[in-house]
Amino acid sequence: MNNYNTQYSNTDSLNNNNNNANNDMVEDEIGGITEGSKHSEQLAARRVLFMGLPRSGKSSILSVIFENALAYDTIGMPPTQERVAYQMAVTGITAYDFPGIDEYSETQYSSAVDPAVYAGDMTSLVYVVDSQGDFQNSLATLFSIIRNAQAVNPRIPINIFLNKIDGLSEELKDDIQQDIQQKVFKTMGYENMDYT
Repeated sequence: MNNYNTQYSNTDSLNNNNNNANNDMVEDEIGGITEGSKHSEQLAARRVLFMGLPRSGKSSILSVIFENALAYDTIGMPPTQERVAYQMAVTGITAYDFPGIDEYSETQYSSAVDPAVYAGDMTSLVYVVDSQGDFQNSLATLFSIIRNAQAVNPRIPINIFLNKIDGLSEELKDDIQQDIQQKVFKTMGYENMDYT
């Protein structure tokens, strides 16, 4: 799966929030990696949050990584309706697949996603962008997520994962990556950051 990944973190202020969450999320281990299971209990302390618009490919990516699914087999997966946890027992990291976030105003988004999910020194966010989808809506949602995440955890690492980019030319891939980086950095006030 070809992808481009952009990582940045606001390091202007330090957050000392600690999350004393339960690490015993999934019991059925298969080769050190557990299959996805739906949970409503507390989040694991070491976590990666997968967010993005509906149909951007969050569940497909996690199915390929954690359930050894083939990318082709994930086409047409039903949309995620509630948070799903995938745990890698060897590292103690839990990846969470969140339902697609779409067409939320900042106020609606804040009430739909508990801001506490962003707390903790060992929390990171992966925002999945469908490279063949609606960039404007996807970026507007991303900006809301960044604002809400950094209000709770100013140092949270945020990665932008460009999905469904395999069939595009290298030039188009680079153009899409640069366009998204420039828009994110300009909108979020990071124009002068080096993102190479």
